[in-house]
Amino acid sequence: MKWFLAKIIFRIIVTDETRSQFDIQLRLIQAVTPDDAFHKAKEIGFDEEEIFPSTNRKKVEWKFIDVESVYELSELKSGTLLCTNTQEEQSPEAFISEVKNKSSHLQEMFKNKFATA
Repeated sequence: MKWFLAKIIFRIIVTDETRSQFDIQLRLIQAVTPDDAFHKAKEIGFDEEEIFPSTNRKKVEWKFIDVESVYELSELKSGTLLCTNTQEEQSPEAFISEVKNKSSHLQEMFKNKFATA
């Protein structure tokens, strides 16, 4: 058996809302072949489709769109690259600032959580 990384896409549909939301999930799949991993990822997608009421009683639907990609992982160890994405930003300084702010917030959250433990 080998390990694969599958990218699974869901659409989130909320009654009476016009915005388009998608949930993009990266899932580890253990399979023999890429084709087997693809079919297992599709099965997960269909199994996790769901319709439920939101807190404000609107109908929320998680609709499985499809498996966008499947990558074979050569090994699983600390620091193994699982996924990479290159994107262009209109404002590189704002993007860098946002990343550093999120990192600082995460570091503070971990420090607070583990300081009390």
